Amino acid sequence: MRRLGIALLALGFLLTGCSSEWQGEVRYKVLSLHESYESIPGSVKPAYAHLEIDGAEPQGAVEPVSPAVADLDKLPEGVAVGDVVVCPVRQYDENSYDGKGTEVTVGPCTAA
Repeated sequence: MRRLGIALLALGFLLTGCSSEWQGEVRYKVLSLHESYESIPGSVKPAYAHLEIDGAEPQGAVEPVSPAVADLDKLPEGVAVGDVVVCPVRQYDENSYDGKGTEVTVGPCTAA
């Protein structure tokens, strides 16, 4: 019984060690702006922007932070193509074995 407990404890530590997380501030350049649209009747997708990193990739990120997509409500009002914004980015992969990939959140951003 004791061996089973030790094995389960070791497995728990192993699975806990499989998660990855990174967060930091990233400078992005706004490449394009897209208005909201209706993908399925009655289902409206929010307006969003395509972003590209303005500088070097940050060290320690789980995966590359560029290109990125952010909802327009996460960007400063009046943002235009070519503007540079600074955004908090969070990358989180709870379990690299589940095949879901890394979850990424971008914003809210401020003007650079």
